[in-house]
Amino acid sequence: MAAHGYAWQGHGPACMNALRQSERALSAADAQERPEWLAYFDSAHLAAKFAHCFRDLGRPVESKKYPRESVDMTAGYDRGRG
Repeated sequence: MAAHGYAWQGHGPACMNALRQSERALSAADAQERPEWLAYFDSAHLAAKFAHCFRDLGRPVESKKYPRESVDMTAGYDRGRG
């Protein structure tokens, strides 16, 4: 969410830093250890966030890659897939 906020404000470097941090945190997190309210969040959801950030930064080339990855979201999140 921080990355998306930075993207809305046009702060590309801060956005990229937050995206890198989120990617590392997700990689290090064990799905078993995540709180129940965050159990749905996976690499597909992170890909969607990346796409939104790049879109908001006006970087369409990077933005195009991530929606394809995000369609593999956890079952039941049809709105996210859309």
